Amino acid sequence: MIPNALLNPDRFYKNNGDGTFAEIANQVGINNTGISRGMATADFDNDGDIDVIAAAADTSMGSSQHAILYRNDYSGNNNWLDINLVGEISIKDAIGHQLEIKVGDQCWIHEVVGGRSYSSQSSSIAHFGLGSKTKADSLIINFPSGIQKILTNISANQKITVHKDFNQGIQHVNLPQINIFQNPSRGNLNFQMSAEILSGKIEITNLEGQIVYSSSAKIGSGENILTIDLSVSQGLYHVKFLTNNNLYRGIINIVKL
Repeated sequence: MIPNALLNPDRFYKNNGDGTFAEIANQVGINNTGISRGMATADFDNDGDIDVIAAAADTSMGSSQHAILYRNDYSGNNNWLDINLVGEISIKDAIGHQLEIKVGDQCWIHEVVGGRSYSSQSSSIAHFGLGSKTKADSLIINFPSGIQKILTNISANQKITVHKDFNQGIQHVNLPQINIFQNPSRGNLNFQMSAEILSGKIEITNLEGQIVYSSSAKIGSGENILTIDLSVSQGLYHVKFLTNNNLYRGIINIVKL
């Protein structure tokens, strides 16, 4: 859909599947001639199809126009799949993540972005139309950190939520403070906390979600200090400690000498 300019109606184009598009606004009831500049999409009524909202623009010319919702009341038998992707602690809305759906010899790619139109924000839930297919053969999720998650044989006509931390039964615990010393640092960094937290796997990521350190913690019995060699630029980093039953996470500020 293309929101309109002054005194021009909104336009709606259908993908013909052969590299061309057909303008079908009148056929689907999109007929707003007011001034609008932005457009957002989402399944507003949770019925499995995508609705469209046109955002009102400058009303200084005396227009009393409000945002217009074009509700999609599709009544056919085609199938669909919605993916609600929850990213890392720094990007909970999963901005920058890529999803790839495969059904037979067909493939669709969806990228979660922060904005698609002026003064508008579409839903971050990825919607895939599957046509007559009753399941997706595979769903590939590519995280900005380089981690990839693959799900298979996903039934159609449902919304599923996928977290980056895929471990089932893991309790998430936010650490209000992580004690580190030798900071400012020349490379080595010491973490001081309970032996229980330090006994699992440690992962450190930058604010872009890229993993800069990942390893199983190695400390002696009863010790509460972990020393790692961390050659990174100074700045803020996310730290995660994964034990058998808990995921502890927090933020550290590294200062370099």
